[in-house]
Amino acid sequence: MSSRIEFTDAMVDQPTVEHEIADLESSIVPTTGKLDNLSEAPAYRGVVDIFTAEGRVDGWCLSTSDPTTPVSIEIYIGPFKFAEFMTGKKRADIAEAVGLPVVPGFSNEIEQQNHADTEGILHFLCEPKSLAAPFTELVLFRIKNSRVALPMSPRIKLSRDDLFNLVSKPQIIKGSLDALDSKGGFRGAVDRQSQGVISGWCVNTGNPDFPVELEIYLKDALLGVTTNSEPRKDVSELLKGPVKSGFVFKPEDMTATTLAGAMKVLSEAIEAPGKAAQMLSIKVRGTNCHLPVLPTVTFTAADLKRYYDEATAKLGSVASNQRIGLVEELMSPTKSRAVTTPDDVKLVAFYLPQFHPFSENNEWWGEGFTEWTNVTTARAYFEGHDQPRIPSDLGYYDLRLDQIQEKQIDLARRYGVSAFCYYYYSFSGTKLMTFPIDRHVEKNYDMDFCLCWANENWSRRWDGSESDVLMSQTHTELDDLAFIDNVIPYFSSEKYIKFDGAPLLLVYRISLLAKPAQTIENWKRKVRAAGFPDLHVCMAESFGLTDPNEFGADSTCQFPPHGVSAREINTTVANIDKGFEGKIYDYIEVAANEVRRPDPAHTRFRCAMPSWDNTSRKGKAGNVFHNASPEVFEAWLSVLCAKAKRDLPSGKRLVFVNAWNEWGEGAYLEPDRLNGHRNLKAVRAALTTSNMLLSESLIAQAEGATEPEDQNAMQLVATLASVNRRLLQFATDYSSLPTGGPSPFVPIPKGSIRLQKVENSFCNVDSLNGRRVTNHEVTIVRGQKLGVSGWVRVPGVNLIESLPVFVRLSGSGDHAFIASIYDRETRQDVQAYYSDPNDHVHGFRCSLDFFSVAPGIYHVEILVGSLGDTNAVYVVPTKIMLIIA
Repeated sequence: MSSRIEFTDAMVDQPTVEHEIADLESSIVPTTGKLDNLSEAPAYRGVVDIFTAEGRVDGWCLSTSDPTTPVSIEIYIGPFKFAEFMTGKKRADIAEAVGLPVVPGFSNEIEQQNHADTEGILHFLCEPKSLAAPFTELVLFRIKNSRVALPMSPRIKLSRDDLFNLVSKPQIIKGSLDALDSKGGFRGAVDRQSQGVISGWCVNTGNPDFPVELEIYLKDALLGVTTNSEPRKDVSELLKGPVKSGFVFKPEDMTATTLAGAMKVLSEAIEAPGKAAQMLSIKVRGTNCHLPVLPTVTFTAADLKRYYDEATAKLGSVASNQRIGLVEELMSPTKSRAVTTPDDVKLVAFYLPQFHPFSENNEWWGEGFTEWTNVTTARAYFEGHDQPRIPSDLGYYDLRLDQIQEKQIDLARRYGVSAFCYYYYSFSGTKLMTFPIDRHVEKNYDMDFCLCWANENWSRRWDGSESDVLMSQTHTELDDLAFIDNVIPYFSSEKYIKFDGAPLLLVYRISLLAKPAQTIENWKRKVRAAGFPDLHVCMAESFGLTDPNEFGADSTCQFPPHGVSAREINTTVANIDKGFEGKIYDYIEVAANEVRRPDPAHTRFRCAMPSWDNTSRKGKAGNVFHNASPEVFEAWLSVLCAKAKRDLPSGKRLVFVNAWNEWGEGAYLEPDRLNGHRNLKAVRAALTTSNMLLSESLIAQAEGATEPEDQNAMQLVATLASVNRRLLQFATDYSSLPTGGPSPFVPIPKGSIRLQKVENSFCNVDSLNGRRVTNHEVTIVRGQKLGVSGWVRVPGVNLIESLPVFVRLSGSGDHAFIASIYDRETRQDVQAYYSDPNDHVHGFRCSLDFFSVAPGIYHVEILVGSLGDTNAVYVVPTKIMLIIA
């Protein structure tokens, strides 16, 4: 006969239960004999085997006097009833031991009852005696209508915080923020859903002002991540403090790369929308804490259909991005290492090291202040204003951690950023925030770098002004000479950027130097004495400065938004906050003006910014460059890369980006929640030969515009941006035909691309719209699409898969039209006939969009680019004559 479990009666109004659980494991499942002598046993037998933080409860229970009757079990937290459930699950081991067909098991995902006194439970869990009490003294499993409690297995390991998170609902303890648990934890709930928009609230009880990242699941499928960045007046009133606790998650916020597993779940949910609320789960990222979903949250089939449609679109984009990303990697000059040969265009990103606490910031702004403090508290001031900016991959990082800088460098190199230009802060000998630079040198990271001396005052206004100075920059001849002594050791690093051995040094405000020309000459003398052939001083084009000769510098570097031109558009922005005092500009207009900007006589390194918005620092007085997008940034940067390739000497082909991580100014390449990796992909695409080839035509047109009001450049930038957007519509597999939108034509002036003919080159068009070509004169209406397949061969040109290939339409007008061919295929018949190497990919397929092509008669040609030279473009005629009606 097996041993028994002895129960001790427990009063319902007592929060603790005393029970004997000696030899518990052998009592749960008898291994020999039967559970006989039931009449002599306690009134009930059983045990709670499992109780998880998510609310799963497993175990068994039966009445010794009536083993076949289900038992009702209540869960109490302290003196308050939390939930109730029934036995009724099969347990073969217990049935065999009893010798009767009993179903004593239970396995439930428990939820608190609607009538449960949530506020009373939360008060109880926050009482001093509860804070120190073990879990077994806080929770009780009681047989309904009795004074008997079920014992819990010693394997159950829960904490008070687990109970707190399980119980948490919108009713918050009515008190101050001081009532929250200083040790940390999370409270919140999902309480609304309307037209596919899920919302609720969550706070970190240890630090209510710090953002909480939430993962949105439907069943086991991750839909995406959001943050509690919205104000919730009801929660703030209960907490008696202005805390951003609300979160909103929309279909368009879904994380595209995780949706493959969600499609089936979404399909099931659409068929049974009534169960969708039970499938919804919101988890605090990095924890096991799940927010409860209130009964008021319901879904209709239409709500779920919005998610399904958005997921379908995003999955297409993901597959396209993977395919296009492979093309970009193959075509990019930065495939294996950010810097490969002296002829490459090198992307250099400005780098802000202020993402960690340090004593001066603690003194000026408060304990623990970093750049994130401003970023997380930003707000939107008009319709379409992207604030707050929320990082994705790297989160709200702390630069004191080695792995953060290592991840940054890995991410940068992967997308073609060749180097970081670290801001160097030195105030009359006092250095701040240099350890990311020191670590770079010490660990010899596989990433080039240079320094930019941020040599202005550090002011409370963040602009180097003379008012409210936190740390002053006093320029004397001795101080300026001491500066160069401090940075010369960095020049010795093999990763430091040098021009023919001369280190590159940028100065942010060169006019502030005591005697700029003399100081620079003294610097050069010291650097030469240290064993370097010379020093190359580059002047930032800031505060209206553009001429390096005036200060004895060797070159200039643009520093947008300094020096850019655009009209203020405050009056055209919808729903602008009445208290907003800053200025709003059109980013697209800025990019267009930069494309057409003429080059000076001196050496100028061009610079683009992915966006700009400093309202997180300056609030209502900040400035915003509206309509920024990765596509327009790519168009702008592509032109700068083409100009550097064309105009700068070998070894000096640098293009700068402002910036890698200026989150407080909305200028960063690091991934965020809105754009993900799209700005980084824009960098990689800008370095590709195909983008430089298209940009050559943009340069020619932009430089030909003479009138200030001429919008030609702006239209061209928008056109190239449109081409970039259309790239995302192409097919899923790298080797398959395109199934999305066709390739659009870009108008280019004749003569803007220098074409070369190669004797014995040949192109054959096999089919048009799937039909074999029998008539070489083809008529098509502009609204139609045309599918083309065929093959091309250029003797002496290595037709590898990554080589850029285009279709060109040439007619009698001033413009030709060019479209990219994205799908290439091996043609073994062509290889065999010409005895070409196996890696030659002669075949092509494409779908063409003629919407932007003017009516007329056009010759169809194939252009074959070169991986090493944007000037080497080979033209191969076809027999096709195209009539656009």
